[in-house]
Amino acid sequence: MTFDIDNWKGSLLKCVSKQEKDIKKEKTVFYYVTGEIKKSDTDVMGMNNVTIQTVEGSPFFNISAYDLWMLDSSDFVIISPFIKIGHVPVFWAPFYYHSDNNLYFNPVYGIKNREGITFQNTIYFMGKKTVKKGENDFSFLSFDNGQASTNLELNGLTLVPSKDKEKYNGDYSKLMVDYYSNLGLFIGNKTSLNFDSIKSKIEIEGGLGFSRNIDEVTGVVYNNDKSEWNSSYILNEKYPFRYLLYLKLTSPIIKLDLKSMSDGNFRNDFFKRTEDFKWLDYFTSQLDDGIESFTNSSSKEVYTRDLSLEPIISQYNISLNINNFSPQTNIIKPFLDSFQLDFQDFKVDFYSKTDTNIDKKYDPSYKFFYPERLTIPVALSFSGRIFDTSYNFKENVNSTKKEIYKFDNPLFDVENPMQEKASGSEDKKNEENPLEIKAPEILKNETVNQKKVSLVNSKLSYNIKLPYTLNGKWKNSDWKTLSDINYELTDEDLQYNFDPNSLLNFDFNLYDSLLTISDSLKGNIYGKSYIKNNDQLNIIDLYRWNKTLLENNLSIKLSLLKILPEIKNQTLIVSYDLNNPLYKKSFDEDAYKLTDKSEPVYKTEENLWTKDFVNKNEMNINYTMNESPFNTKVTYNRKLPPLDEEDNIKFQEIIKFDIQDLIENISESTLGYLKKNSENELSEIVSASQKYSISLFNWKSEIELGFKQSDKFIDVEKNKDDFEFDPVKLSSSYKIDKILDLSLQVNYNIEDDRWDYYQGKAKVYDFSISLNSIFQKPLKWDVSNNRWITLDSEEEVLVPNILTLEHDLNIKKMYLWKNRITLDIKTNLSIKKEFVRIDKSSLRYSLVFELDIFEFLNLKFSSTSSNNSLFQYFTPEREKLGLNYDKNIFEDLIRSFNFFNTKDREESNFNLYSINIDAIYKMPDWNLVFNYSGKPKIVEEEYKWYQVFSFFVEWKPLSLVRSNIENKDENWSVTTSSKKQ
Repeated sequence: MTFDIDNWKGSLLKCVSKQEKDIKKEKTVFYYVTGEIKKSDTDVMGMNNVTIQTVEGSPFFNISAYDLWMLDSSDFVIISPFIKIGHVPVFWAPFYYHSDNNLYFNPVYGIKNREGITFQNTIYFMGKKTVKKGENDFSFLSFDNGQASTNLELNGLTLVPSKDKEKYNGDYSKLMVDYYSNLGLFIGNKTSLNFDSIKSKIEIEGGLGFSRNIDEVTGVVYNNDKSEWNSSYILNEKYPFRYLLYLKLTSPIIKLDLKSMSDGNFRNDFFKRTEDFKWLDYFTSQLDDGIESFTNSSSKEVYTRDLSLEPIISQYNISLNINNFSPQTNIIKPFLDSFQLDFQDFKVDFYSKTDTNIDKKYDPSYKFFYPERLTIPVALSFSGRIFDTSYNFKENVNSTKKEIYKFDNPLFDVENPMQEKASGSEDKKNEENPLEIKAPEILKNETVNQKKVSLVNSKLSYNIKLPYTLNGKWKNSDWKTLSDINYELTDEDLQYNFDPNSLLNFDFNLYDSLLTISDSLKGNIYGKSYIKNNDQLNIIDLYRWNKTLLENNLSIKLSLLKILPEIKNQTLIVSYDLNNPLYKKSFDEDAYKLTDKSEPVYKTEENLWTKDFVNKNEMNINYTMNESPFNTKVTYNRKLPPLDEEDNIKFQEIIKFDIQDLIENISESTLGYLKKNSENELSEIVSASQKYSISLFNWKSEIELGFKQSDKFIDVEKNKDDFEFDPVKLSSSYKIDKILDLSLQVNYNIEDDRWDYYQGKAKVYDFSISLNSIFQKPLKWDVSNNRWITLDSEEEVLVPNILTLEHDLNIKKMYLWKNRITLDIKTNLSIKKEFVRIDKSSLRYSLVFELDIFEFLNLKFSSTSSNNSLFQYFTPEREKLGLNYDKNIFEDLIRSFNFFNTKDREESNFNLYSINIDAIYKMPDWNLVFNYSGKPKIVEEEYKWYQVFSFFVEWKPLSLVRSNIENKDENWSVTTSSKKQ
């Protein structure tokens, strides 16, 4: 060893260091062996006869080189590197230069069966390639431990840390130039630009491919010593290349998603690329996609396209969305309050067809894209007020001076050149509204605050919407090849939907809503030439959609107690509502059937005062009083002619009080009266219900009962009195969190003097039991037909239905052997006993456990077993179903585990429903992974066991290594360490 402590120059001979690194939460030791380490005064470290390996002694994998120079940060050069698996060299190169921040030179070399020798390079005009920690095979040679800087700037041909932390925002633009000895040449670009000031983003991805046909069976690219080069069409013009273009624009105003491509295989052929030369993948396998491809047990033709990452594209669309254009309208308020123009969901759909004249084994253009459907939606809407007595013109003028040119969209948000400074204090004075009055002195008291209210307010407003959608569909049935496509649309190909609607509304308010009147006039026109779902398959439905409707909606409400504010806990409201169409034009299907059906027939109806025409005509009276602990509600509703006359009275009384927040007693009473008078029937129904509930700590009980009495006069001659009680409902529950949960619910039918229903549940820790009942006629098993039949001659009886026993065991994760071993176990056992349909009783058991031994083994096992024939173990139930053999449940269970006798397992009713096993055996450089799953399936009317398993080796990625040379207390040491990210 020689060393100069003045300038830190020197050398170390035969150095060995080791370092423990965390890789995917697993620790791996790296050994770093050199014949000599040299350090110059230029901060360049050189290593001679260097070897890097991951195990002590004889390595599974190592890198050896004549020289290794560490230049700066993550830059290094290796002279004459050898890559070895065990002791066998698999690759040699004269030199290798690496820089994580390389901007212009990112070459990737490889060999693939189908594409041939590949050379891919990426040139960055803006931004930099993404470098993830630990991804590069030689990132452990970096001085900075693989921590890439996020703020970089251009310095020559590399990127260096930038002092300006806000300079870069992730924008990038790169040129992709790839060569394939069999496939051809690819030139493409990928760009992503963010404009934070206007909250916009542009993404571009596209390229040109100069490719030739490849036989998917033999891989041959020549035919009679000539290659067949691919071509494509752009608007019926032929070009000697294939192409793809993706353009995506996102901004507050517009969203554009533009796609165009020559064929669906373009991405699969040219976009399976990388910017990092993955050494380990290349050394372990030069075929397909590296070692991960061996995990797929199914074989495939080696010259076919691998569609696992980039499937064939069969359809795409072009979409355009323009956000609402809604300028400020303060300058002309209230006559125009809002103006909005929508242009959204513009779309062109492209589908694909197969050209039968092209052999799909060779030419990728055997599937070509054609336009299928065009959709252009536009919507215009505006609203305002013709007059409004509450509107303050002066306030609006002041606000308008500040916002004359302000629009909702930020691109239109420009400074107002007409803005003036505030004038004198006179502009700030609030003028009193002559229609505003103070509350009368007679109404003032200590508890009522005096406030200003408007004596009269009224307004007349309008709202108009004009939605229009144009749809075009190309007639493409005759398009067999690309050259047949005709992009023109005729009038017959275009269809529209035009559904304008308008609303004229009048509002009147007298003395703080003492009297309110609202009257609206609503008009709708439905003009459709197509139906989206049916697509005109049903012409009758299309005719029904085309209609016109004009209706009036009147509402009057009088709050009688509004003038007496001291009665604050009571309200009395009288209201009247009328909704009647004034004009209706609709399809007349009956008259249409009598015609030659060449044109639709429509009928018009104008202001008909009939029950089939009037939608609503009724009066309501509502009274409420809230005086604790009572809450009283009385409502009366009467439907008026021409509708069927109907009177409905309802009384509701609720009593609620608390005792020290422990006991809550609630009583709820409801009384209702309904009288209905129609042409053929006069009926009166009186109903009442009562509900009590009480809760104390964790216990709660409820009881509910009610009745109704109806008098029906059929044809005004036959009298029938009917008095009917509702079932009495009783429920009770008691719950202690995670320990005990008890509940019971029963229904008693007073009319039939019987218990109709009950259900009980109990849960103690992990054990639970439940039982319910049904009221039905007895069932009997028909042995001859093997089915259940209902005994109609018997009376209905209340019988137990289903009994369920269940146990859940979820053991918390156990840590053993100083936390080196973890064990997690979950089980579930469920037994369902059917009392009515005894053949449906079943048992189900599931087990899941996971074992993990640190740096050695991870094992996960899950299985589910079931028995759907529990009735066979009980003699009375077997005899009821006509079975005369004996079967023991324990013997049957043992037979199910007899792996030496297939007949025993087939005859057992205990069946394995599914099983899954996942195991990972951890080795120094590889993981041995095993997966198994199995379950029964019906094959040719027989159950057969279907199983799938896989077995493969997973290579562990290399970690980062940082070497330090120190002189402490006159002792030299070489150590490695890692800094957690």
